[in-house]
Amino acid sequence: MICVSGGCFIFLIFLSMFNFLKYISCIFFSLLLLRCSISEDKHTEYVVDLVNRHKNEVKLSEFISKIKIVKLNKENSNLDSISAFIGIASKLVYKNNKVYILDGRGRGVVKIFNEDGNFLGAITLPIEFENSSVSIVDDFEVDNEGKVYLLNRQNAFIKIFNSNLKVSKTLKLKFSASKFLLTESTRNFYFVKNYQAINFEDTTFFYNIIKTDLEGKFMEGILPFRILPNSERNIFSANEPLSAANGKVYYLKMFSDTIYDIQESFIKIGYKVRFKNKVLRLHEYNPNTLGKLALEGKIKEALGISYFNETDLFNFFSYVEDSKKKFYFKDKRNKIEFSTDMIKDDTFYKEYIIPFPLKIEGKKMISVLDESFILDYSPQLENNNAMKPIIEDIKSNASTYLVFLTSK
Repeated sequence: MICVSGGCFIFLIFLSMFNFLKYISCIFFSLLLLRCSISEDKHTEYVVDLVNRHKNEVKLSEFISKIKIVKLNKENSNLDSISAFIGIASKLVYKNNKVYILDGRGRGVVKIFNEDGNFLGAITLPIEFENSSVSIVDDFEVDNEGKVYLLNRQNAFIKIFNSNLKVSKTLKLKFSASKFLLTESTRNFYFVKNYQAINFEDTTFFYNIIKTDLEGKFMEGILPFRILPNSERNIFSANEPLSAANGKVYYLKMFSDTIYDIQESFIKIGYKVRFKNKVLRLHEYNPNTLGKLALEGKIKEALGISYFNETDLFNFFSYVEDSKKKFYFKDKRNKIEFSTDMIKDDTFYKEYIIPFPLKIEGKKMISVLDESFILDYSPQLENNNAMKPIIEDIKSNASTYLVFLTSK
């Protein structure tokens, strides 16, 4: 009898504990679901929806108060007859009222102009290669003091020029990298080596992203990878895979809908982009024919984000979809937000087509009219009589123009 009563008592205790655990479990899962929903709602703040904000054409007067177009002047060139020409402006930096442009056509030379388009000088990297002097600049940066940093991937070094364009220092790196970023606030370099990372370095440096101090000393690696022996790792990288804004460093990879925010030892999602079409996957196409198919208008998928920049005032990036170059723009002050195929000037330069800005500094945006611009906008330029003189000048004389836009 005692035994039976004791068993019943134990059973009742067990049942009470079971009900208590169920109660606790319900509370736990309710909190978990609430947390997930909060995280999801919070995440939507960082989703950039291109589907509902797209316009085929945007008028410049909607967000710009002033426009100035200057032709780059090839006079005062002390190097050679074509040193002031820009075939394709692959990167632009605007510092101390000077415009630094990396000419990406073959040689890779950084050319410097003032705001009136006057040529101030050029710097490059002479490298002995197969008994000839070859200049190879893979990327460059400029600091607030006017020092210029030129990166060479194949020989793994950075050559530093002072404000007078004289070599002041050479940093020898222990790894190869094709792109880099200088963050002056934290005094760091960030390197991206996911384009033909060469297998000659120690496994310490087998990362997509490497952070160093300004002496090139390794601090940490982010996104590790492996390289097979006697091979190169070939992954498509964005035109400008790194950018810095508001104390953050962002990372891009082509054929992606994500803008990553680099943290200590890891990356997190900074922005997710919602395209109209699905994002292209490499296995669906032959990479060697992508460019040809895009020019023929045969690729509808989104090729992902190729350039991103964020400032205190603006957020913008370029991308390719429906075989067209497009870009997204957001003015944080005026709540202006759109994506578009092209911008037309309806102010001073009537009917001019303005390409995507390569740089924003304060309220000033800078675009470039060059050979690449004609290629990107050839269908729209075909019957554009307003721009005909400029187009002919670019084609016939390899001329280049800078477009300075001032926001409202």
